[in-house]
Amino acid sequence: MKNPSLQIKNAKLFTENGLIKKKIYLTSDGLISFKKIDVEGILDAHGWVIFPNFVNAHTHLNEAFCPLPTDKDSRDLWVNQVYALTSVMDKKVHENAVTFFCLEMISSGMSYVFSQELNFATKYFGNTLDILNKFGLKGVISKDYTDLDTLEHFKNREKFLHSLQQIEKKYCRKIALAIGLIGNLKLEESWQMLKYLQDNGYYIHTHLAERPQTKSRELQILLAKGILNKNLLLSHGIYLNNLELALIKKNGGLLCLNLTSNKNLVKKLPPLKKIVNKDIPILFGTDGGASYTDFFLELNLFGSSTKMKIIDIEKKILHNSLLKSLKIGRLSEGYPADIFLVEESHIENLRPNNIRMMWIDGKIVISDYKFTMDVIGMFKNASSSMKTLSKKTGIYLQTDFNERIERLKFRI
Repeated sequence: MKNPSLQIKNAKLFTENGLIKKKIYLTSDGLISFKKIDVEGILDAHGWVIFPNFVNAHTHLNEAFCPLPTDKDSRDLWVNQVYALTSVMDKKVHENAVTFFCLEMISSGMSYVFSQELNFATKYFGNTLDILNKFGLKGVISKDYTDLDTLEHFKNREKFLHSLQQIEKKYCRKIALAIGLIGNLKLEESWQMLKYLQDNGYYIHTHLAERPQTKSRELQILLAKGILNKNLLLSHGIYLNNLELALIKKNGGLLCLNLTSNKNLVKKLPPLKKIVNKDIPILFGTDGGASYTDFFLELNLFGSSTKMKIIDIEKKILHNSLLKSLKIGRLSEGYPADIFLVEESHIENLRPNNIRMMWIDGKIVISDYKFTMDVIGMFKNASSSMKTLSKKTGIYLQTDFNERIERLKFRI
């Protein structure tokens, strides 16, 4: 469906080079243009800044109903709760969870998501992508492979690669799937498959370095051999040592930081100052139920830990090669018209409630701070599914879910 073409004038644009004042056009095909076109509307945005929508570079879309970790929860106890909740989801509950998660992301300025679907959720893989499409969100969804099925999937690499390409074809993604490998990485077959996939343009999206490694340092071995190279998206990075940081920089990989989750689950953050000093490329993620799916919390926590200003953090993100290769998350000619507006006076203390207007593919989804879509039914469906999960598992979820609803009510 065509969208009304629009010219936005007198706003400042947030780019990798800082703020610039320039007219921007949203075409009827949902793309950004800086060339003058005939438009159906003009918006005077004097005093406002246009940002490209954020990329949630590591999360788990099926965890929307999972409770936040408490001070009393160990990481393993909380993860066991997540497994208990997500493993009993039927297709309808899964759909309502992902839908609610999408609303949380949009409210916080996100329209791109790199999500790892845990093994028991992969049967709803296509369902997840369909829901993202409904909202206009772009998804790079990865499956996790464990010791039991790693080799089975990797035996015929050409067949496996073909299956990934078919998913790309169906969902019109340049990269529709990454591989989140949790398995026996000492196996030569696994090493070769990782290298083969990266050589064919796929990103390896992995949790290595989320937890303390064994003395053999599997991550270090894979980096040193060049098996994990420029097509690496390494989540968390809490336990990276100096050599591994140097190898990531040398190989051209990038880190996805999940700071609110790290703070909640393990009470520890990655070596952020070293990451900044070594100029390692970074993205940010909300890590599913371990946070409030608030991108601004991630930016502000990184800023307070490194003494960097929000504007400088965003400039660092926009220089990321992954955004350029996927043609997302930047204000560039021909990129998707995925943008939001905030008052210039708020850009150093951004919060979700600062987003006045937001577009996805040129379609307005937030106007005067409110969702343009009818979300009441979505809230009711999510509430019903949350109660179903709570009853099935005996895990009390109402308090956390009510708090999440409250955080979205200003959009109604």
